[in-house]
Amino acid sequence: MKSKIYALYNDNDRPLGVYTRNELKELLNMNEKTFVCEMWRIKKGKRDGIYYKGQHYKVFIYEEEEW
Repeated sequence: MKSKIYALYNDNDRPLGVYTRNELKELLNMNEKTFVCEMWRIKKGKRDGIYYKGQHYKVFIYEEEEW
């Protein structure tokens, strides 16, 4: 099974942090449906990032194998 890690960087390439799925949902105060929709838009290139506290952040999604 693969788990996803989400890394957020501002426009100056300074990291906000690295989060698991649930941590990022809590940080952004999103429900499951909204979170899935937003991540789909980012993955498909419809959006290039998200806004958090008025600041734009690029979202990079990394997948890692669980052993």
